[in-house]
Amino acid sequence: MFFSESTKPEQISSITTIFQLQVVSRHAKYLGLPSMVGRNKTSFFKDIKLRVFGKISSWQANLFSCGGKEVLIKAVAQAMPAYAMSVFKLPIGLCDDMQKAIASYCFNQALVAKQSWRIIQEPESLTYNFSANIPPSLSPDTTVAELISEEQNWKEDVIRQHFLKEDAEQILKIHLPRQPKPDQVLWHYDKKGNYSVKSGYQVAMKMNFPEKPSCSSENDKSWHAIWTVVQFPWCQRCKLAKETVFHTLYECKASKKIWRLTPFGEDIEFSKVRDVLSLLQDLNEKRRKSEMELIVAVCWSIWHSRNLFLFKNKKEDPQLSVAAAEAMVQSYSRIQMPQMQGNSQQSTANQKQWKHPSEGWFKVNVDVAVRVEQQRTGLGIVIRNLGGKVMGAAMKPTKFIGKVDFAKAEAIRFGLEIAENVGCFPLIVESDSQEVVDLVNSKKSSRAEIFWVASEVQDRMKKLNQVKVQHTPRGCNTLAHSLARLALELNDFVFWVDNIPLEFLYLFTQLDE
Repeated sequence: MFFSESTKPEQISSITTIFQLQVVSRHAKYLGLPSMVGRNKTSFFKDIKLRVFGKISSWQANLFSCGGKEVLIKAVAQAMPAYAMSVFKLPIGLCDDMQKAIASYCFNQALVAKQSWRIIQEPESLTYNFSANIPPSLSPDTTVAELISEEQNWKEDVIRQHFLKEDAEQILKIHLPRQPKPDQVLWHYDKKGNYSVKSGYQVAMKMNFPEKPSCSSENDKSWHAIWTVVQFPWCQRCKLAKETVFHTLYECKASKKIWRLTPFGEDIEFSKVRDVLSLLQDLNEKRRKSEMELIVAVCWSIWHSRNLFLFKNKKEDPQLSVAAAEAMVQSYSRIQMPQMQGNSQQSTANQKQWKHPSEGWFKVNVDVAVRVEQQRTGLGIVIRNLGGKVMGAAMKPTKFIGKVDFAKAEAIRFGLEIAENVGCFPLIVESDSQEVVDLVNSKKSSRAEIFWVASEVQDRMKKLNQVKVQHTPRGCNTLAHSLARLALELNDFVFWVDNIPLEFLYLFTQLDE
């Protein structure tokens, strides 16, 4: 039993004598609620808000499915303040805070972006209202079509005149189809051009937490600084960046020299992901199991050479690092499959040999080479008959727009054009890009710019008839790749039929698959 400060002592004594109860100064809580509430009601009901926050912000709650989150919100979070609200009128600010916390838990940034994407994709919906950010120097009624010439090329002078330099560079990198196509809104962080919650979440994490250790606290700058020093010291080999695991394995100058000696150098160099797991997942979609084993072994070899440099001050030759990785994979294969040891070398050799087409068919191999610093792409194609005789070859330099797969699709289209000029049909087209081959054969779909080229290839295949497009290992495509590398040094298109210049003849002898 307690009394207010205005109660007289004699009244307190009389009441205590009657009820025979212990007198206390005050009760903090009774049945979970404050016994007395002053003017500052928010501080009295702070525990309710903290309990709600604790339930929806625990790491277990983040693993729930949409149905589980709904149950947590309705049966737990919204039930917590119900008893208090039956006795007291809670402050509006407190209710707003709990509502915002529940809303942020149920609808995160990636999910909200997904709903926005759906609205953009449905122009007929009532909530659709999309307007472009047009530079002040252009008329508000200006359309994208006014920035494109009749030859389906960007009007570069107009774009550079009205847009900022960095914006103009990004616009000019967008490839235009040969024929006008309907406008589309694409999500360029996804290969298929579609937005997904997964890709949105990854982009948001990279924007909010770049190069940040997972165990560091956002609010504790001193602790973050300590972890930066301990976990990410300056790279001692290139001295150009912090030594993260990704930098050590893929971005350091020393590691790049090693990757360039492998068949995976271009895939890694032009990949847009910047964490080890995502990069390996990306490579796993393009490469066979045996190639992934070598990629992992090369990563180990790079880390081993890094340790030799740091702890023994020894610089290992990049060729030795690659050889060590290859030897490791071979040793592992022999241990795992001793009964197939005699056949493994023969099967590996067969995989790296160019296969002759069937009787009556011709085969065209296509490939690309890229030089990023000069924004140039080289296309190389070679056509051979059943006996392996070169019927025609071509090289063509083009502009690199930032996507290797797009260039691979351009190479297939280029190969069909050359084959049509030579008259080599029926025809098999081989590319070492499984993703592009699947797209051309309609085994995969995409809304990105590459689909424009793929659709043109499909139309040409229907027109020419008796044309097949299939995947080939990179080791069986070395001649086309060599031509593509030479195309980087050219300024114009080169095309040969039968008569091959002497300065290029060595490619078709020494490097012939």
